[in-house]
Amino acid sequence: MASTLKELQNLTDRLNTVTKKYGMKINDKKTKVMCISRTGNHKLKILVEGQQMGQVTQFKYLGSIISSDLYCEKDISRIVMGKQAFGNKKRLLTGNMNLDLKKNTEYY
Repeated sequence: MASTLKELQNLTDRLNTVTKKYGMKINDKKTKVMCISRTGNHKLKILVEGQQMGQVTQFKYLGSIISSDLYCEKDISRIVMGKQAFGNKKRLLTGNMNLDLKKNTEYY
C-alpha cells in the first residue's frame, strides 16, 4: 500500500529486487494493482520489468470483497443471504425435534 503512484512504483521495484535475489520473479499476468479512492477511478501505470500491471476495481481478501470505491454492498448482501439461510433453519434447530435427528447432517 502506498499514498502516491511514485511510492507504489518504488515499493514494487524493491519487491522485484528482493524476489530476484531469491531466484523468483513477479508474475505480471497474475499481479494486479488497485487505486482506492472515493473521488473516482484513477488509472495507474505500475511497471515490473517494463510490463504494465493490470488494474482491477475489486478483489476478494479473506472472504471479503474490497472495492476501489470503499463501498461494501456485495459484503452486505452476503451477510443478508447468510442471515436468511440461518433464519430458514432456525425453526428446525430450535423446534421440538428429536436431538439425534437434529444432529443428522444428511437433511441439510
